Amino acid sequence: ILDVSGSMQGKYATLAEGVSRALKTMSPNDRFRIVLFNETARELTCGYIIAMPENVKQYIELVGSIQPDGGTNVYEGLELGLKSLDADRTSSLLLVTDGVANVGVTEQKDFIKLVKKHDVRLFTFIMGNSANEPLLEAMTRASNGFAINVSNSDDIIGKIIEAQSKVNFQALHGAQVSISGIKTADVLPKDIRSVYRGQQLIIFGHYFGGGRAKVSLTGKISGEEKVYTTEFDFPDVAEANPEIERLWAYAAIEQMGQESADFG
Repeated sequence: ILDVSGSMQGKYATLAEGVSRALKTMSPNDRFRIVLFNETARELTCGYIIAMPENVKQYIELVGSIQPDGGTNVYEGLELGLKSLDADRTSSLLLVTDGVANVGVTEQKDFIKLVKKHDVRLFTFIMGNSANEPLLEAMTRASNGFAINVSNSDDIIGKIIEAQSKVNFQALHGAQVSISGIKTADVLPKDIRSVYRGQQLIIFGHYFGGGRAKVSLTGKISGEEKVYTTEFDFPDVAEANPEIERLWAYAAIEQMGQESADFG
């Protein structure tokens, strides 16, 4: 999903080169769509295109020939990009923009609601020093993707390869952690959603009393239910790692700050 608005002048050559190099990394088993947006959104491709060398060459040339102009309707571009996702194939969205939404829907909460309607990873490449980073980071957080500032095409290609590794390997979707045997509260994060290959999952929370507890991580991999369990003792009083208390407090404050920024 590519920003071709007037604010991308001076940055568009970098965007086009990044897209060119990304398409060249795809295999003939992959497919791609290209959505463009300024005041309105339109699809450069006609549905999904098989990443054969001749198709890649054609669309690299088309992307490179565009002259950016007009306003920035990020919402409509994202909305069009989310349409026509295939349920039987793993998909991801790569959004390259400065995120300065000034046409159509501009409220951060509306972007988050839109992204959460779909189980798809959104990876955002933020162009320029005047970009709307809070909006772009909130959207990617809601989809379990990532946002990264880029200054050149090398940044883009490296992060696209990282994004590809997240979707090319099976992930644990609908992940949930449950603890039985002791009373717990204020567990963070509230919504885990997906766990990716190589990702470390850190859970903070309060517990009351002590004793033996069973901890379970559940979710689905390729639609198949998965359950991972372990047991260990929670001490009545734990003094060995006092920093955990402050880390939990920081995580709780951060979560409240995010909710305030996202939804008011």
